[in-house]
Parts: sequence; structure tokens; C-alpha cells
Amino acid sequence: MQIEIHGFTVVMHGMKDNDVTELCSVLHIDFDLFIKNEVDIHKTFVHAFGKGKESVYIVTKNLGRENSYARLTLHGSFFDNSPDFKLRKLLNFTSRFESTPIQLDVAFNDDKNCLSLKNIRHWFAHDDEYCKGPLVRTAPREVTCRGEFERIQLGSARSRTYYGTIYIRPDTGFIRFEVKFKNKNKIRYLLENYNDKNPVQFENNSRQLLVNCIDILTPQTKKNKNLKDKKQPSWKAFLGSDIKRMKLSKIFKEKFNKRVAADKETVVKNVSRIGAGVRNTVDRCSTIVSKDEIYKQFAIVSGYMLENIDGD
Repeated sequence: MQIEIHGFTVVMHGMKDNDVTELCSVLHIDFDLFIKNEVDIHKTFVHAFGKGKESVYIVTKNLGRENSYARLTLHGSFFDNSPDFKLRKLLNFTSRFESTPIQLDVAFNDDKNCLSLKNIRHWFAHDDEYCKGPLVRTAPREVTCRGEFERIQLGSARSRTYYGTIYIRPDTGFIRFEVKFKNKNKIRYLLENYNDKNPVQFENNSRQLLVNCIDILTPQTKKNKNLKDKKQPSWKAFLGSDIKRMKLSKIFKEKFNKRVAADKETVVKNVSRIGAGVRNTVDRCSTIVSKDEIYKQFAIVSGYMLENIDGD
């Protein structure tokens, strides 16, 4: 299985005009190549490779002011035409702001030809016998064009969690499962500690989420709840191992608690550092003016009142 990212959307709050220019540099696209438009407090920046459709779309509101934000959308054609782009660098950039991932498109390519289109069409035409997972809560829909297979649609684009498509990519001839993840916790789980040079963790997490949203079983285990799930052999070969479904809510809760604890520790360290700096400044300047005058100036500049609890 070959796994690749084929789309990404993220919203960043608190950006300024120069941050957009830097963002374009992170994307390895000359800022002057973007088609720019401005209407009222909104600005848009669009770029397409060659004669293709929109590859990058950036829309901003109120840059440099309160409630400002920027929404970045990278389409599949961006990833197909950007060999020098490093996702890790983009993730580091977005971490500087209050950011929320909106959608991540992950493609699972059958580059080892484990699957057959005949079997896939049969499995999803009889999903109640073979398929398990939230992507088949509504019946899969096969789409044809002039009588020829085009794709199998899994779930709805209106879903707030994920939906998917199965098709044959024309340039490779590989069967391709493409899942569009829309839950921010699942996206963060996928991109956690992402490494461009060694994306093993990302690939393992991606396989896990794929099985969590769609699994293909033998009819016997699908019908009999007393039997352990047994995957279709070709599906298992496609996955590379017998990956079991996991309760991700527990994992997400543990990660959230760790983040909260880490954030609190960071706050304590920052406040301690600032407090020590303020004390040193007050002690140094009190040889020149009174501490009351220092407290007054501090309130004027910062908007916060200092209080000496030591009594001196």
C-alpha cells in the first residue's frame, strides 16, 4: 500500500499581511504568481499549476486586526506538482497561530495489486455481508459513466467526520481508496509528529483510521457476532497486516489531558520567568525612583497593577 496526502485545509487566526507572504514561501510558490482579489475586508489568493484547476486557495479576513483569520486549502494538484514542499514546515508555520485543521484527504493506493475491481464492486454491492464501519452506515453508491465503472461513493460529503471514494487512478492504473477526514481530532492524530523523510507513524495511523471507518470481512464473521472479525485475504494483504479496530475516543482523551497538563506547565514556567524579570527590574530601578512610581508606570504600560506582597 502506498499512502499519500492529497488535500489539506486549515484555518489560522491572528495572521498579518506579511504572514501570508511567508506562507506562500513555505508552499514554495512565488507570491507574485498568485491571482489576488480584495473585496471589503476579505482577500483571496489563488494559484493553479499549468492549465489545471485551482491548486491553492487562500482567503483572509481582517488581517492584522481583531478576529482576523486565514483559510488555506491545498488541492490534490498542489501535492502532485510540488516536489519541494515539506508538510512539516507548513505544520510548524500553522502552529505559530491558533489553528484548526478542517479537512485532510488521504489516499491509499493499491500499488502491489492486492485487490481486484471485480471483488470490490461485489463487496460494496453487498456491503451488509462484507463491510463494517461508519463509512457504510448508508449504502455505498456505485457511479458509472456511459456504462463504465467510475467510482464507488462511501458516505456523504455533508458528513462532519469523513467520507470516501474508491476509483482507479488513470495515471497509475492502481485502485485507490481516498478518505476525506473532517474531524479535527482525527486529523491531528494523523499529523502528530509528522516527518517528511520518515512518515512511518503517519502511515500506521492512517491505516488504523482506514480500518476504523471501513473494514472488509468474511461473510461468516460479519454475520456471527460471536466470531472474531476475519478480514478478506486480499483486503488484509492490501493493509499489510491484520489491523484491529480501536476505540480512538480513549486515545484522544488521553492526548487531550496530556496537552492540558503540558500547557499548564508551560504557563507556570512562563509566568515564573516573567515574574523573576519583573522583580529584578523593580529592584534595579528602585535605586533611581520609588517602587510606587515603578508600579504606576508598569500599570500604564501593561494595563496590569503590581502589588508587593513582601511588604517592602
